[in-house]
Amino acid sequence: MPVVGDHMATQTHNLLRNYDAFISYAHDSHAEVVSEMHRRLERFGKPWWKARELQVYRDRTAMGAGPDLWNTIVDAMTASGWMIVIASPSARESAWVNREIAWWVARKPARPPILALVEGELIWSSSDDSWEPVQSTALPRALSNTYTAEPFWVDLRGDRGRGDNLDDAVASIAATIRNIPKDRMIGRHLQQQRRTRRHIGAAGTVGVVLLVAALIATLLLNRQTQATTAGLLTAASGNHLSTDLGLAQLLAAEAYRLQPNAQTTAALFRAVNATPQITSYHPVGGQITALAAAGAVPALVAATDAREVVRWVSGHRETVAQLDEPATSAGISDDGDVISIVTNSGATLWSPGRMFAVDIPEGYETGPSAVSPSGRTAFFHISSSDTSDGFRGRLITIDTQQLTTRTAPSDGLFSGMYATSDTDVALYGSGGHWERRSGDTVTVAGMTQVGNHSQAEALSPSGGHFTFSNGSEEIPVWTAGAGDVEMQPYRSALVPGSSRDALALSPDGTQLAVSDGGTVYVASVSDNPQPATSATKLPGNQRITLLRFVGAHRLVGAAGDRIVSFDLSRTSRLATIHTGIELPWPCNACSAIRLAMRPDGDALSVVGGQTTALVLDLTTPDLAPITIRSGGPVSNYTQALWTADNNQLILTLDQGYGPSETEVLTAGERRLRRWDEAREARLGLSRAPDGLIYDVDLHGEVLVRDPTTGQVRSTIPGPRDLRPDETETAVPIASIDPDRGRAAVIQAGQLRLQDLATGNTRTLLNTGATDAAFAGPHLLVRRDDGMLEIREAPSFDILTEYPANPAVDPRSRPTGNGALLAQVMVDNRVSLTDALTGIEIGSLPFGPRQEGRMAAAAFTPDGTKLILAAPGPDGEVQMWDVSPQRWIATACATAGRDLSAEEWTLATRTSPPSDLRCTR
Repeated sequence: MPVVGDHMATQTHNLLRNYDAFISYAHDSHAEVVSEMHRRLERFGKPWWKARELQVYRDRTAMGAGPDLWNTIVDAMTASGWMIVIASPSARESAWVNREIAWWVARKPARPPILALVEGELIWSSSDDSWEPVQSTALPRALSNTYTAEPFWVDLRGDRGRGDNLDDAVASIAATIRNIPKDRMIGRHLQQQRRTRRHIGAAGTVGVVLLVAALIATLLLNRQTQATTAGLLTAASGNHLSTDLGLAQLLAAEAYRLQPNAQTTAALFRAVNATPQITSYHPVGGQITALAAAGAVPALVAATDAREVVRWVSGHRETVAQLDEPATSAGISDDGDVISIVTNSGATLWSPGRMFAVDIPEGYETGPSAVSPSGRTAFFHISSSDTSDGFRGRLITIDTQQLTTRTAPSDGLFSGMYATSDTDVALYGSGGHWERRSGDTVTVAGMTQVGNHSQAEALSPSGGHFTFSNGSEEIPVWTAGAGDVEMQPYRSALVPGSSRDALALSPDGTQLAVSDGGTVYVASVSDNPQPATSATKLPGNQRITLLRFVGAHRLVGAAGDRIVSFDLSRTSRLATIHTGIELPWPCNACSAIRLAMRPDGDALSVVGGQTTALVLDLTTPDLAPITIRSGGPVSNYTQALWTADNNQLILTLDQGYGPSETEVLTAGERRLRRWDEAREARLGLSRAPDGLIYDVDLHGEVLVRDPTTGQVRSTIPGPRDLRPDETETAVPIASIDPDRGRAAVIQAGQLRLQDLATGNTRTLLNTGATDAAFAGPHLLVRRDDGMLEIREAPSFDILTEYPANPAVDPRSRPTGNGALLAQVMVDNRVSLTDALTGIEIGSLPFGPRQEGRMAAAAFTPDGTKLILAAPGPDGEVQMWDVSPQRWIATACATAGRDLSAEEWTLATRTSPPSDLRCTR
């Protein structure tokens, strides 16, 4: 059912403004009395400090200058609780008045218009229970057949806005709107008048008026300022998504905190879900000049142009040293205990409880350093322009426990190195120079010189793979064995662009990462590389100058004054994704699979019209799937409902024809029990407040059953007019609310709400309804004019309406948590929208759609998570965190810092608040 609003829909009315009443009148007559009634009605019973007690819409005072007058009026009527019709002969013939009334009666039949007669006649015929059509000269024609009993109306004929008659009418109308007795309404009004006089006597009329005016002006100004500031923060967040994702997330979090609306919610979701492979930022307090990472956690060390050396182990930040000059190279052991640091003038080794200065011979320049994974050995390379001994460099090896040193000659200028063991080291440098050394004596084990001038080069952490780039789209990768490596053969990867700020190779040489400004591209390395456009693009940073693989899927980079960490295997910050789960797969033409949440939110059942059903335990890492297989003659599971005590799962089975049967699975048991009695034309089940089950057929008849045995406790007949004749094929029941014992009934365009406990119905919409569905506390109604109504329990008056999104898959059903709606689209993504506006908050992808593989969605009972499931033998279940507060917590954890006062001011041009802590 296409019921989610188009994300491009615009809402012209301010959702913060609701009206108690809407005045419909002919503008060419009785303007004085209408204006005075409007003024008195807003002020009747108001406290002295308020501008008005009721918000009443009248177009000449409330309408803004908009290009579409009717849309403006519809917005106002949608936001109004009551309609007041000024009845007169002019109103009877007014096209605008009748159009407004027709709209109201069709959509809010539970609250018929209040009539205020100012001219002409209103004559009620008791014998016909209707207005007398000829004599009622003031009755607008759209109201001719609206009432089945004489409605409430007031007589203002002869009043020109100055008499007691108007005060009495206003009291009657205000009492109706407030739903309190008229005498109490008048008493409240008189009491407020006395209080006002006391305050005026105490403070003086002018002072009170000025004070009230100032308070109201301040409130409105603050609200407008907050909205403007939130908009600026939202815009700034979007501008930084591709260049500084951490800052974008902090700005979006502040915008939402300041003004939690659809726009700021969408901005927060967009920022938190952008480039999900970025796991965290580590600010270091200066531009990074050297970086090393190792281990599974990993352990990190960075040096800055502020001459600091900073280490992270298990997320704990520690300043290791303050240097005399910036570092040029660093190394770290897997556990983070041993660190090597090189500057232009020296080298230092840190191990637990000691610091060791490396002796650099005179005339040698420092180069790269590395620490073995165990931390037992550290390596330093130095070079000299003096080649009289036939070598340009030396490799220094230090035992970090004994602090003994060995030196071996080297014939190369190197920019980086990896220590792969306590005795093995691989070095690489510009021009494609690479070599690997092994053994206690550090003898050369392999060497190559590609010979081309390179923009960047990299060695895999294993030391077995080497790459360089001279700016070409194709980047070659060589695999090193024993001995020298020839120019050919090689594998390669294709990466967009020609700027190569840094390269990194995975340990096994199968993945290549390239930084191009602040964007990282990750591509597969193979004999037949994929096109450059298939490379994974990871934007969101300042220029990344250093890049390192740590393990198969983790990557770290130096982006200005922070370390950025990537997990290339992660696809979302907000979702836990389970794949390879065999889920029931409906037929291609059937509805989507159905998800039923257990009331406690800890388990989920999945049915799809197949011979098996599935129960998933949402509290376990692997979901612990339990397959249910029926042994009866009717074996296709079509619906499921959990009992209120979370102890039993009720499953219905049918073959698409004949009777529907029922099985019950009780917690802790593996055996299914079958209800004794089958049901013809069953539509669905709903929970009763006392724990019993409402069993509803296609035409509204309800059997109240014991959930365990299926025994019928009572029968509640459905509405008599829902039983179709022999020529009628449409099913009048549109939707059943499984949690609240009610059903939506559509017949000939009329929408009614049925109480399953009593069988009673009441009309919600007279004409134009085409489909309806319960979604959390809302009832979603699609009309034949393409609009979507959002009606809210318990009154089910229209909360808002907007154009329905035509891209929703008609076989799917909506789900909601009160604030958000989720619906499967025809392209198999799940659209998450704001329930009040229809604005799309975000899109949750499910990948390419297979034939018949349509996703389904369900919110957990507390509304904090959204479960998505796609059927099939390789089914997928996604668990999304949809709480904005959790999104803020995720943003804070990713950014790793607070928003600064300067960043706030730059984004908003306003002074920052006193507290900008992200986790406040």
